[in-house]
Amino acid sequence: MDLKATAACLFKMGEWVKAMRSIFLVNEKLAPIKAQLAEGQKKLNDGQKLLDELTKQKEECEAKVSELRRQADECNRKKETTQNEVESNKLKLVRAKKLLDGLADEKARWEDEVKRLR
Repeated sequence: MDLKATAACLFKMGEWVKAMRSIFLVNEKLAPIKAQLAEGQKKLNDGQKLLDELTKQKEECEAKVSELRRQADECNRKKETTQNEVESNKLKLVRAKKLLDGLADEKARWEDEVKRLR
């Protein structure tokens, strides 16, 4: 082999060694950054799992609240219906008392009429 060809090969090999050193230095600098990235990714995944769990719990709570509101509305309707029935029954009771009082006077009049006719 001639000297010129050998020098060219060695030059290329030297360039390759420089490139490998450059890659090594970059990887050396990137190693802690990659470790931080992996740690951050793990924290993100853990946080996402927690968020998903809390979201599920929130949805369950919202469903319970919705059901309780529905039940409360139903109870309020029943309460209103019952109050209306109570008022109606009070009016009926007053009317019935008036009717009984009126009939009591009529009873006395009929008894007097029966005595007079005998």
